[in-house]
Amino acid sequence: MADIVFNPSFSSSYSYFAAQLIDDVAARHGARVAWRPIRLARIHEHHHPEGRPPRLPVRNRYLRRDAERIAELRGLPLSFPAAFPPDSDLTAEICYALGGRPGGARRAVQALMAAIYGRGQPMRTLDEIAAGLAAAGYDPAEIREAAADPAGKAGHDAAVAAALASGMFGAPWFTVGGEAFWGHDRLPYIDDWLRQRRA
Repeated sequence: MADIVFNPSFSSSYSYFAAQLIDDVAARHGARVAWRPIRLARIHEHHHPEGRPPRLPVRNRYLRRDAERIAELRGLPLSFPAAFPPDSDLTAEICYALGGRPGGARRAVQALMAAIYGRGQPMRTLDEIAAGLAAAGYDPAEIREAAADPAGKAGHDAAVAAALASGMFGAPWFTVGGEAFWGHDRLPYIDDWLRQRRA
């Protein structure tokens, strides 16, 4: 069975919702999930080198209300950070540096998503990231060590390159056996796709 490559972004509330659901989809098909967080700004900079056009205020209002509805339906806490986007390259890089430790990148991504969207905390500076991960049991000294590990930047750079090669332009992004899916609302289709491949 093909693995699922999951590219969440910490600046995407839909990635927060997808992170709660992707493991269940994979488990139904005996698939593994490769958690590869991406700073979405890196993707946008590639596709819009001249500068990404600003979002319409009406679209921003819709996206916020849509996230509130989804959180209510799923029984998830939701609190948007005052500073947005709430992440930095360092946020993703630390996840890759922690990837070889117990729980791997998945544990770090889940903890950071909970801090950003569950508690409304920005995760841009090392102190903010360390505080957010401390709530999930990470030692602040471990986070500072991860921040200085060059493997974190190398891992994120490689993941960005792979995501762009797969066609990524938004988050969350999934690839399954060469097929790309965009958006947490595509999870039922990934489920169906995997079911058909098994059949």
